[in-house]
Amino acid sequence: EDTWADDNRSVTATRVCQRNAAHVETKTVDTTSEVSKAPACEAKGETTYKAEFTNSEFETQEKTVEDIDATGHSYTYKADGAAITAICSNEGCNITSGLTITVTAPEELTYDGKAKEAFISKDYNKTAFPDAYTVKYYKDENSLDSAPIDAGSYIAKVTVGSATAKVQYTIEKAENNVTVSLKDWVYGETANDPKAEADFGADKAAFRYSDKADGTYTSQVPTKPGTYYVKAYVAESDNYRARESEPVSFTIKKSALTITADAKKICYGDDDVPLTYTVTGLADGDTQDKVLAGELER
Repeated sequence: EDTWADDNRSVTATRVCQRNAAHVETKTVDTTSEVSKAPACEAKGETTYKAEFTNSEFETQEKTVEDIDATGHSYTYKADGAAITAICSNEGCNITSGLTITVTAPEELTYDGKAKEAFISKDYNKTAFPDAYTVKYYKDENSLDSAPIDAGSYIAKVTVGSATAKVQYTIEKAENNVTVSLKDWVYGETANDPKAEADFGADKAAFRYSDKADGTYTSQVPTKPGTYYVKAYVAESDNYRARESEPVSFTIKKSALTITADAKKICYGDDDVPLTYTVTGLADGDTQDKVLAGELER
């Protein structure tokens, strides 16, 4: 029977006499060792241990153990445009996939009020790239606190070791859609305010009016009864294009005048008294002399 030490540095051989079990002979020898399989980046190496006895009654013992720690990778990193490649300098490294990490521009690049985040490819080897990597953003070489929102040109960068990959992208100005609505009102009442709806900049819309759909539009609000047209205008900004709405018609309705004859009382034989009346519903500085014509008849 042969007993190996826990560290495989020695072997104890034992033999028992077949005629007398009390007659036991033991012999312990140190082993020799040699590396039978070199360790790799991720694989352990092997050592072969050998025990040789001077007593020919004991057979030479040999044992191979996987007891050499893997060396681990020795990566350096090289950037080329938007990609960083990991290169292991250890001879015989057999890791060949996932050795590139890439920073990619966002797919949607039109302003919409939302952050436009670049992203890092997810299929990279986590051993070659063991850390959590963060994309950083720049505009005109000035760093930003977060992903850009506004239209303009930007650079997204990711750094691994001393290598930095980068991608440039541009957020384009958005096209705009604008509509307008305006309720009718009655002549003499306070004019209603038009309301603009837009993808962007509705609160900054300007309004213009005309008496014809294809006429000349001005900022002067109509005051006389009739049918008119209004347009909403949103000026260009840093993030979206200028746009005007289609014309929408509205009406200033005529106000209703009420003419009431004043009650008169005369006695038989008295001279006639002048006929008079009262007008209600006049507005906007009008007087009954301006709006009424003709004479009263009995």
